[in-house]
Amino acid sequence: MLRKTFLLALCAAALGGLVSSCCKSSSGLQLTYDGAKDKAMDVSAGWAYATTKTFSWPDGSGGFKTAKAASHSFYLANFELDPSRGVISLSSTLTADGQTRVSFGLVGGEGTEAGGKERVAPAKGDYRCDVDKFSKVDWVEITVFEGGKETKHRFDKPTGTIQVTASDPEEITGVIDVKDGKNAVKGGFTAKLTK
Repeated sequence: MLRKTFLLALCAAALGGLVSSCCKSSSGLQLTYDGAKDKAMDVSAGWAYATTKTFSWPDGSGGFKTAKAASHSFYLANFELDPSRGVISLSSTLTADGQTRVSFGLVGGEGTEAGGKERVAPAKGDYRCDVDKFSKVDWVEITVFEGGKETKHRFDKPTGTIQVTASDPEEITGVIDVKDGKNAVKGGFTAKLTK
């Protein structure tokens, strides 16, 4: 009887551990930069800054077509970020070993706007690297502080997708899976929209 009770307790503990590990949500990013360095990054802070871009291009008849689109810059870091001055403070120079920031830009659909004083969160959906102007991943960068200095790893001709799965001014969630020849970012993210 004692042996059976011990075996049941052991099975219950193993099953509990399995359920626990399956149900934990991912709160980090997997990074590759400089062609070789792999790093798991726990995200402590995430912010997005909204603006509106104006595009102009030849219309084929000698004139130009103009259109606006919402543009959002995202900053995800393993340390606290200061959103008080928008992009200026969110992208400030890193100062301590181990600090890491992933930043990227998303351009919305044609005719969208990010608002003025009342900023608008990005629309849900897929933003791709392989499109020209709208609903696209505009840029991606990994910034690290290692060996006493800050180094930026800007993606060159990236491929992949950033998906915004839920979006409002209080919380924007999504999944990033973008890479180029030397760098990669993959995982889930959460960010708030700056005021």
